[in-house]
Amino acid sequence: MAQGPFIVNPQRHPLWKQVVIDITQQFSAGQVVTHSWLKNQLKIVEPATGTKKQFNSLQIKYMYEVDRIREELLHIHQIYLHSEYQVGYRLLQPSEQTRVVWTKMVKSLRKALKQAHEGLINVRHNNLTTTEQKENSDKLAVLSQIETGAKKRIRNAP
Repeated sequence: MAQGPFIVNPQRHPLWKQVVIDITQQFSAGQVVTHSWLKNQLKIVEPATGTKKQFNSLQIKYMYEVDRIREELLHIHQIYLHSEYQVGYRLLQPSEQTRVVWTKMVKSLRKALKQAHEGLINVRHNNLTTTEQKENSDKLAVLSQIETGAKKRIRNAP
């Protein structure tokens, strides 16, 4: 008679990889994988009480594991998980993936360009050397060209 712990259902993969397999087998395009389902599958239990640091640590762990799942689903299974605010992740229909990804990229690009522009304009120029001022104005000129080109390409995209 064997003593000690035993494993009922041995995992052949890291837990997140098993979740990928479960998603591909249990969900289809258009369905939502909820945060609660993911946390349950990843064995992430939020305690009823705890410190903010403990809560943040669990959230970071959860986000890290979800990123790994999303990457594996996209690159290996060509399944794009789209975030549904406070609900979970929806498996996009292949027919909507291009539009959703494009829209997300345009939004991110606009935000990045705006932040870069603000960062380059709002410099204490009187604290810069002549060389640093020239570098700043050169970078602003290049950024302006990138913004103009990007806007044109986005506007003219099919």
